[in-house]
Amino acid sequence: MGNRDTILLLDPRVQPGSSEVLTHRQYTGPYFIVDKIQGPKIGVAYKLVDVETGKSIKALIGGDRLKKYTADDRNKLNCRLPGIGKKSQVTIAKSQPTDQSGLDGFEPAI
Repeated sequence: MGNRDTILLLDPRVQPGSSEVLTHRQYTGPYFIVDKIQGPKIGVAYKLVDVETGKSIKALIGGDRLKKYTADDRNKLNCRLPGIGKKSQVTIAKSQPTDQSGLDGFEPAI
């Protein structure tokens, strides 16, 4: 990942007592990568800045917690897929009354 890539940050933590355990969104962001730091004895770490607020994250983030942000590419995808973003041409038939003449002699079980 190079500088100025737009990415999402993995944050698997769920607040204790939260009812959002199943609906928790694990990725936050988007963020810009503004700096890549690598030393002789340590791996690569990234300095991130929030796209919307411009605030930087205090800690350096490892590459295993990053995911490329692709929401901007959705418009290109929608143009390639037929039927996306267009009104459906399928019509739903109105319900027809059912013929109950063949049910003589049967009583509903209650």
